[in-house]
Amino acid sequence: MNNTSQAAEFRFHPAFVFTSAIFYVVILTTSVLGNLLVCTAICFNKSLRSSPTMTFIFSLACSDLLTACLAMPFDVESLLVGGVWKHTELLCIVWTTAYLFSVPTSMLTLVVLTVDRYKALSDPLRRFRKRGFLSLKRSRVVVVFLWCYCLAFSLIPIMGWRYYPSHVINGNCYFNITPEYSALTTVIHFVLPIVIISGIYLKIYRIAQNVKGCQDFTKASVSSPSHIVRHPAPSDHGNFQRNLKATKTIALIICALFFCWFPFCAVSFTLSLCKQCYFNSPPELLIALLILGYLNSALSPFIYSLRNRRIRETYHNLYLSIIKFGLRGAKHRSRLGSSSSQRSTSSIIFSRGRHAASTSGYENSVRLTSYNVSIKLP
Repeated sequence: MNNTSQAAEFRFHPAFVFTSAIFYVVILTTSVLGNLLVCTAICFNKSLRSSPTMTFIFSLACSDLLTACLAMPFDVESLLVGGVWKHTELLCIVWTTAYLFSVPTSMLTLVVLTVDRYKALSDPLRRFRKRGFLSLKRSRVVVVFLWCYCLAFSLIPIMGWRYYPSHVINGNCYFNITPEYSALTTVIHFVLPIVIISGIYLKIYRIAQNVKGCQDFTKASVSSPSHIVRHPAPSDHGNFQRNLKATKTIALIICALFFCWFPFCAVSFTLSLCKQCYFNSPPELLIALLILGYLNSALSPFIYSLRNRRIRETYHNLYLSIIKFGLRGAKHRSRLGSSSSQRSTSSIIFSRGRHAASTSGYENSVRLTSYNVSIKLP
């Protein structure tokens, strides 16, 4: 999260520009299409809409969509034109704010998801209750609160805590944040959430190991009352496995976000504190690491889809609905075409009949006239 932008005099090697632009376009397209599919599946499937976990997944997908629509296009343009900003200062603020908003939103949402997974697996007496730690209403309130908090925090530089008086200077759009703000947001919104998530998942791993040991102990028929209190009954085994699978899915999402964004955040944090390091570092480094960070927005939809059967089934149903709608439209058009052709054919036959009748009448009239003339001649 740096407070610098690419200067206009930066001229990258054409091969680097071409390769980076291809990566940007592929990531942008995949991210937009994938996250739109996830949002559509959640909106059209009632069982997905009623799940508190899917509320947070929907929030993550919307955050990735904002990144893809409001941040990536300007990065591609900045790469192609050498850092020259050709838009208004308002768009420059939108670009920088979208970046400062999206990553903290995703990280804090994953923290809440991790806490919910831990509560679903660790509660000794109500571990397998149907009603989770977060109800649907509570999850929506939490999502709204997180979005409002992250938006307010990303607007702090606009309110006055910035490095330069303007965001656009000498034709360049700057990430106009101070080194203190950069360090603070990196620690609060990246380092601290990663530490919290790691500690919680360590406890979740221990719970899973204890449950596995309890199941082996039950199979040996040597269970005791203490095990009954601490571990699930055999009838709850399926529910526990579903909760554990959902927890593993959240872990995959966290790992993808960490490995994609950690290099850029670490280098950006170092460069914001060491100005000499920034001027000595190659500008291609930050661009390559930023592309790696944006890759997370394209990977997340695949993780949701591959790990959730209901999302895959919704995709299949949406595909069948689109096919049926297309076939229905084609049949309707063919019916309209056949009916119009039948009407045109019947009108032609009717006109021919009228023409034949008129011709027949004319012939009769001629015959009658000639007959009258033949009578009057003698």
